[in-house]
Amino acid sequence: SDEDDSFELQTIYDKFVRPSKTVTDYRTTWSGITKDDLKGLGCLPCVPFDVCRREVSELLASFHGKPVLLVGHALKNDFEVLHLRHPFGL
Repeated sequence: SDEDDSFELQTIYDKFVRPSKTVTDYRTTWSGITKDDLKGLGCLPCVPFDVCRREVSELLASFHGKPVLLVGHALKNDFEVLHLRHPFGL
């Protein structure tokens, strides 16, 4: 086929979100997340919830309705917590 089936894959958002409540069990064995991660001392930035919500909302809007393939674990839950909707549904 003459069609190019390749995709450009890039990470567009990869940050920890600072919880609004005290974390009592990081479940590090399963999550890989540590107390230092949520203090912003890990390998990724850690931002407050309202900053994350604004940044993700702006990212989605920046695609101007073009189809975007989002890959992640349980993204439906992430969008629900952020009170956001993916333009094409999840």
